[in-house]
Amino acid sequence: MTCSTSAWRTATIGLAALAISSVASAAQAKIVAVGAFPDSQFGLTVQTPSPGTTVTADFIENNHLPDGIAFAEQHDVALSKPLALDTGGTLAAGTVVSSYFVGFDDPVGGFAHVFATFDAPVLGIEYLDGGNLGPSDFLGLPSLTYNTGCANCGYEAGDTVSFSGDTATFSPNFSQPGDYARVITAASVPEPATWAMLILGLGAVGVAIRRRRVVLAA
Repeated sequence: MTCSTSAWRTATIGLAALAISSVASAAQAKIVAVGAFPDSQFGLTVQTPSPGTTVTADFIENNHLPDGIAFAEQHDVALSKPLALDTGGTLAAGTVVSSYFVGFDDPVGGFAHVFATFDAPVLGIEYLDGGNLGPSDFLGLPSLTYNTGCANCGYEAGDTVSFSGDTATFSPNFSQPGDYARVITAASVPEPATWAMLILGLGAVGVAIRRRRVVLAA
């Protein structure tokens, strides 16, 4: 009986650990889908630059990427002060957000009309040349170097962005040094199935503890 109880306890604790790990991974900021509209000359690829890369400075062209790129930055960050958005108003201090970077660059230039869907509602976008893109670099990945405040790195007249729900749409006419934007979403929320797994795992641990107490009492 002791061996059986020990095996049960080990299995249930393992289940709880798996459930907790699943909740943690589910809370990571994620890009759910990307795509291009028929009039777009470029697509959008989910790809995180290698550590040490300087974001902008023609990094897309220099890495021979055929499309624009999108990648998750920091997630579930509580703002220490209000954050002004180029579209979406101003977020209050204390708001918990996740951040994503979307960039286009090509030596010849071109037009992109693409979308990206995220795992949480979009709150706003930083994208204007001379706007709030550079000041929001504190949400970027610590492993990268950012230079998004450079001249002509944001969107200019005629370039547009929009968002609805969990999807943002980008329509830049871009050339060197490229056009870049940062999408700000609400904090990531684990799916209901993940929460159910966590509850099941913790419940199993409780059962194991009660069984152990019964065995010891006997």
